[in-house]
Amino acid sequence: MTRTFKSLLVDIAHLLVPVLWLGLLIGVSFIATPAKFVATSLTLPIAVDVGRVTVALFNEIEWGMFALLVIAIVLSGPSPFASGATVVIGICLILQPIWLLPVMNGRIADIVAGGTPPRSSSALHRRRRSQGRRAGRHHMGPVSEAITPHDDQERRDRLVMKHHCAVVEKRWRKNETAI
Repeated sequence: MTRTFKSLLVDIAHLLVPVLWLGLLIGVSFIATPAKFVATSLTLPIAVDVGRVTVALFNEIEWGMFALLVIAIVLSGPSPFASGATVVIGICLILQPIWLLPVMNGRIADIVAGGTPPRSSSALHRRRRSQGRRAGRHHMGPVSEAITPHDDQERRDRLVMKHHCAVVEKRWRKNETAI
């Protein structure tokens, strides 16, 4: 068996760091975050505030993973692909606290204070697309049940919960028929 790098430790780091990082990303983004918004005991302001703290902590963890990745690349003798990928990851990590986190924190502050943040352009795009379909994936029911900026928080929470329950039930029925 041929060795790829200079030492067994570097081989392990090259495999372990990206896989561990991906596992953390999947756990936070696709498991923990959606679970907060389905939990009936959490109000929307509490859920988004917990999400804010989670994202800030995860950003710090990502910097640690990035440092480990850079160390592994430096020790192994950098290849063009690994160096390029690491630079792209570094740029993404730099942009998060400069661009993404301040925007997210501002929207969360509005929600926690009981207000309604302005709709983002992506949310408007999704709403227009979903209203154009009768039984689309993002459709929350009749257009009259769409969330508007003038809704009170209780109605917004109820409609979001109704949508999430419908999505979970649809996935459950799909898995039930597949078995």
